[in-house]
Amino acid sequence: GCSEEAARCLFGNGYRNRATAGVIHCGVDAGPFLVEADRRAIREELGLNTGVPVIGHVGSFTQKKNHAFLLLAFSQLLRSGVRAELLLVGDGPLRRDVERRIDELGIKDHVRLAGIRPDVPRLMRGAMDVFVFPSLLEGLPIALLEAQVAGLPCLASDDPACREAE
Repeated sequence: GCSEEAARCLFGNGYRNRATAGVIHCGVDAGPFLVEADRRAIREELGLNTGVPVIGHVGSFTQKKNHAFLLLAFSQLLRSGVRAELLLVGDGPLRRDVERRIDELGIKDHVRLAGIRPDVPRLMRGAMDVFVFPSLLEGLPIALLEAQVAGLPCLASDDPACREAE
């Protein structure tokens, strides 16, 4: 498995006693996440307000990534008077549902859907001020690890794999 929790799910609680089961810890190449980025240029490119905090998320638009909760929490943050923008990087089968929910919550002017991007390290370094990761289930939360390498403060769900990524 890619984490202790994933190994338990795959092989059961006694996986450590099996010769054919274990945990293989994966890593993240830190290099691209340490490169300086032109924050103003990147935010302008994405249509983000340069004067407010940007909350970022990277993940496929699937049920387990919990975009519905993220959008609701973000809308409540805005209603409380906090000025912020939300940058969602990724795509997937629930994209239309995410777009519909953004409209229903009335937060369209504060959310940017960046799609699938080859420059995630650049976006983390140049556009995001904080990273949120509300996943319901993870094997190995690579995007969360990448955000930590990029130096972003991270707020993640209490999923066992997310706890392991601390």
